[in-house]
Amino acid sequence: MKLTSVFTVLLFSVFSGSVGAREPEEIAGRLFLKLTGTPLTLNDSRRQNMIDLVKVGNLKEAARIATADNSFYNLTIRHWGAPLTNRAESPAIGLNDATAMIIGLTRDQKDFREILSGNFTYASEEVALTPYSDQHYMQISDLNLAEVLTRVEPQNADLSEAAGILTSRAWGEAHLQAGTNRRAVEFTFRQFLCNPLQNMRDGTIPDTRVHRDVDRSPGGNSQTYLTTCRTCHAGMDALVGAYAHYRFDFTGPFSSGVIQTSKVQRKYNQNGEVYPEGYVTTDDSWTNLFTENQNKQLQWRGQLTGKGIKEFGRMIADSGAFSKCMVKRTYSQICHRDLEASEAAVLDGLANHFEQGGYKLRELFEQVAVHPTCL
Repeated sequence: MKLTSVFTVLLFSVFSGSVGAREPEEIAGRLFLKLTGTPLTLNDSRRQNMIDLVKVGNLKEAARIATADNSFYNLTIRHWGAPLTNRAESPAIGLNDATAMIIGLTRDQKDFREILSGNFTYASEEVALTPYSDQHYMQISDLNLAEVLTRVEPQNADLSEAAGILTSRAWGEAHLQAGTNRRAVEFTFRQFLCNPLQNMRDGTIPDTRVHRDVDRSPGGNSQTYLTTCRTCHAGMDALVGAYAHYRFDFTGPFSSGVIQTSKVQRKYNQNGEVYPEGYVTTDDSWTNLFTENQNKQLQWRGQLTGKGIKEFGRMIADSGAFSKCMVKRTYSQICHRDLEASEAAVLDGLANHFEQGGYKLRELFEQVAVHPTCL
């Protein structure tokens, strides 16, 4: 909370002044503040170097000086990543294993698509506690995360198939408790494709995989199912098999919480009496039916069917919508506004640069910060 509050105040201050900065000194200061959340003081040895780079038009290298600062990870990336790890999508939460993954991948210049399919986590050797436990991250929350986080593989010895955030304790606690794991699919779209499920509704999708717990005539009106329920469930239920072997059991702060079994979780076929003719989940297979009409804009690439959470995560991360979502989130934080519909070319250009550069999140932040529409 303390770090978040400081970051918010500093980020507001950079946008409260004139947006027409022309002096190299002011541009250098703004770049540093936007990227680190901390001011570039007059006696900072890096200040003149940044000013000189701005003078010759090398803003990218000036931005690179800012992202080398530990505050870029400890404040900016932490603040950016936290909403992706909790149901409330709030940055004002304690450090957890999922946020640590985001910080670590960014610092290590890894392909950020690993966040949805990699078998790893990030923890600190400074604390001798189970890496994925709540207590571990509580203990290191106020440390210099840019320096103390270490990549740990595998993510969790109890999981035979890990998929980055999607099998993290934080994600499991937020989306895999009770229920039917549908929420995990919904929030994957929402947080990593920037596409709420209601935007994906499609009444043309066949409902052959809608589960038995969905009433085909709610309130005695079959039209309600056909025009409302089906438009979401037909596509969502076809994908939820990706999580069929997973559940979250809160067994204490030192537990991973995420449980993987070799069989389908019982909750997948609960309430079967509601509509016995509905789909029965027998394995962890899935198929993506959100591919036509407005969903073509998600730019799916590669396989649209698969088994398990890792293949599901790869499909999401390989989509064009994933890259654009990372741009949108970065732009909103660094530039303090959302990209407008009329700026589609800006969005496409930044997304293409992100992909061609190997999906490096640090470089995306630098590219956004120096973009003319942001400066």
